[in-house]
Amino acid sequence: MVFTASVVYIDEKRGSYALEFLQSIKNVEIYEKDLSKGKIVIVIEAEDNIETEKIEKIIRENDAVIDIDHYAFHFEEEVDALISGEKKPDVNFEEFFKKKRKLQ
Repeated sequence: MVFTASVVYIDEKRGSYALEFLQSIKNVEIYEKDLSKGKIVIVIEAEDNIETEKIEKIIRENDAVIDIDHYAFHFEEEVDALISGEKKPDVNFEEFFKKKRKLQ
């Protein structure tokens, strides 16, 4: 499992819509929200980085979403599987780290 902590930046005028949309996505949990400032903190739980990227794509396609930035990853089970040889590496985190933004 890969756990990804992210901030979703939304259109403040459409905060309720964006919140409902995020709540409807399987494997996305909302931890904090400030709709007046256009920020929602989520955690994505996925089987692997490929599934994480698919969920991110779904989020980005919503017209109330301005952007999504990932701030933390936990993929201990993935590392254990790689070390044991159960799984071969297919991780490409380039997309996740293309830009940097400071939390405000």
